[in-house]
Amino acid sequence: MTSVISPASFVAVIPTFLTFGPLALLSLLFPALLGVLALALRRWLALFSVVSLVATLYIFSAWFRGYFSGSVLASPAAIWVIMTTLSLLGTLWAIWRRRARRGWAEVTSLLVFSLLCLAIMAGTFRRVDVPGVDVVWMFEPPERGAIVSSPIISNERIFLGVIHDTGLRSRGAVYCLERDTRRIVWSFDDATKMQPMYSSPCLSGGRIYIGEGMHGNYVCKFYCLDAQTGLKEWEVTTSDHIESTPCVVDDRVFFAAGDDGIYCLDARNGRQIWHFRSDLHIDASPCVVGRFLYCGSGTSRLNKKTEMLCLATDTGKVVWEKPTPLPVWCAPVASESQLFFALGNGRLDKSAGPPEKPRGAIVCLEGGTREEEWRFDLDDVLASCCVDNSRVYFGARDGYAYALERRTGKLAWRSDLASPIVTRLKLSEGRAYVVSSAGRVACLETNSGTALWTFDVGSYSKTRPRCYSSPCVPEIPEIETGHRRIFIGTELRNPITSAAVLFQLRD
Repeated sequence: MTSVISPASFVAVIPTFLTFGPLALLSLLFPALLGVLALALRRWLALFSVVSLVATLYIFSAWFRGYFSGSVLASPAAIWVIMTTLSLLGTLWAIWRRRARRGWAEVTSLLVFSLLCLAIMAGTFRRVDVPGVDVVWMFEPPERGAIVSSPIISNERIFLGVIHDTGLRSRGAVYCLERDTRRIVWSFDDATKMQPMYSSPCLSGGRIYIGEGMHGNYVCKFYCLDAQTGLKEWEVTTSDHIESTPCVVDDRVFFAAGDDGIYCLDARNGRQIWHFRSDLHIDASPCVVGRFLYCGSGTSRLNKKTEMLCLATDTGKVVWEKPTPLPVWCAPVASESQLFFALGNGRLDKSAGPPEKPRGAIVCLEGGTREEEWRFDLDDVLASCCVDNSRVYFGARDGYAYALERRTGKLAWRSDLASPIVTRLKLSEGRAYVVSSAGRVACLETNSGTALWTFDVGSYSKTRPRCYSSPCVPEIPEIETGHRRIFIGTELRNPITSAAVLFQLRD
């Protein structure tokens, strides 16, 4: 199992031998100026050596941890065993150096440092048991980064978009994994030219469709890949980022591209069928039902108009537009004769700032007349809702998961997850799976909102997680055991760097 380094920030900020080495050289070259430093280095040689080695090992293991994924060297316990051993050996060295001298300050300092390493090492061996859920495995690619795109599952394969941080540049990659073993079947990054993505992969007809780019990326590409091999079949260039997750219906693929509007392409060859452009910024994923495409607009530096809209799927012409006072950042949901739009003026990583106040709502429209049936106001809502026969479920930036009565919009229940929820809930057989941005995963009973179990990503991984990826739960539980598998993309942060990690849980 891939593991995560414990966030011992006090070690991470200690200068390594890369600092002490040049200082020691300077002290030898300029003894009159740095004689005191030279004396300190000589008298406290064991302490400086141990601290430098331990800090360097910590930094190295945190920075390159993905390359050791699945091996014993990726285990935090193994790293802290090595660092504790180094500190204890350093203590013995300091005792040997002081055997004929008075003064045991260095020995005492090393002994305290060794005890601290021992305490942290003991913590890494402590098993985190969560009633009701198990961690099956964790997948981490070699390069550091984050997962904000949501995974999808098809049979025995997982398709996943990952952001990699390489030097001063971020790039994107798509992975295909074996579900049971986490083995990489193929990966695609367009020869390292693929930009970071928020768009999630869409699987249809043996092909993977995904867009690249986030706010700050302008000229971006929409890709079609062979799902079996990962080879690129075609690509289309847009003039703005593609945060929208594509939708494929009747051999047509629909997606939004920010200020560049909404595209409809032939899913087989990428030929443009129509392109809708106006004074709207559209990051929301389209919802296609029959002859109609429903979507909504957010805001950008150029376009500030926010509205809900409906287009004809055959021509891209506007069927109706309905202004709204708040942005629509996510896909609407169409169910029977109702349309549900989520509104919010915040961002993934922060609420709206002054002079604005955080605001949001769930709006229910009657599909035929597009008249508002009801509206539920609260903090901003940045992810689509889920709907069953009786209720509407969603999360908000105020840290609560909500259930509303579908016909009236009245509050049925809410459940506190202690940090903003910017991901979509997943419904499965009377359960709602929800992930908060700080890493709390909960399985809620849809009737009452009662938590059947909760899992804390931060406590398990000993990091500060950031979770912007919606959970993926296969529709059908395992036939033999009845267990459900839950796949969650995360960004696990420590004082040195961050890691893109996909969890597979089993409840």
